[in-house]
This record gives sequence, structure tokens and C-alpha cells, in this order.
Amino acid sequence: MIAEIREWFIVEIYERYFYEEYYQGSVLWGIVVYDETMRFSPSDYVCSSLIKTISQDVNQVYTKSGSTYLLLGDGNEAQIYLNEFPLLRKGFNPVEIKRMRTNGVHT
Repeated sequence: MIAEIREWFIVEIYERYFYEEYYQGSVLWGIVVYDETMRFSPSDYVCSSLIKTISQDVNQVYTKSGSTYLLLGDGNEAQIYLNEFPLLRKGFNPVEIKRMRTNGVHT
């Protein structure tokens, strides 16, 4: 699968255990511009499976499930906690998730 993504984030996922944080992996979150398999419509959000590799020279992300994403424009990096991951999968972007965390909304 090759999909073109805009307004994208490389999202690092951490699990909290008392006062420690443990890195669990990273996923791609973004807005679909084009999906050659037509699995996603333009303007849909996508939250990938775990990232296998990132090829910065061609702006592509490869996931462990075998998907390939072409990153359009500038993106961002973000960090969320494992208990917040379901929000990401439901379509909330990392900025919205951080805002919920800051405002005390339980995730």
C-alpha cells in the first residue's frame, strides 16, 4: 500500500510505570491525500501500524505491516502515552491528545 499523507506526525509511544517511561515504538498519523489501494478516502485520517523504517531521502515511512506512506510537506514529531493510543486510533491528532492531557481529561 502506498498512500500520500499530509499534516503528518511521527508519534512516539511511551508506557508509564510509576516515575519511569518506556519507549514502545512509533507510528505515523496523518491526513490522506491519495491512497492507491483506495482503502482510505482523501481527507481521512490514518494511524499506521508500528514504523519499521523511515527513509528521509525519499520522505517515505515503511511499517511492520508492509504499508508504505509518502510524507508530503513538513511534519512533526510527538509523544503520547500508551493509554492515549486508542484516542490516536479514533482520529484525534497528537496535539489534541496533548491538550486533553493538559486539561485533565482522562484518557
